[in-house]
Amino acid sequence: MQRIVVDWGTTNIRVYLVDADGNIAGSRHAPLGVHNCDGNYSQVLQKYCGDWQARWPGIPVYLCGMIGSRLVRGTLCSLPHNPRSTGSRPDAGTYRIQCISGAGSTLC
Repeated sequence: MQRIVVDWGTTNIRVYLVDADGNIAGSRHAPLGVHNCDGNYSQVLQKYCGDWQARWPGIPVYLCGMIGSRLVRGTLCSLPHNPRSTGSRPDAGTYRIQCISGAGSTLC
């Protein structure tokens, strides 16, 4: 698999496992948006991506949607991650997170 894409909106999270050809190989959805997951971003991300990350260590995770809003930025940047990963395998317990912001701002 090539990447995990997370569309994390205000009221829902949608997670997609994408293969090397750009096809969706798996998906998960839940009513756990940024405003109704009680700030437990790391736990929600682990619940919906953790098994894929264990199966494909170092797979990058791309986050988009309201997860990149100003309301979440400080908490998001506290997730265990390697924001400047260059393709090397991250330390155990970290995510290769890339935030896709509509404003083009750097989050972490």
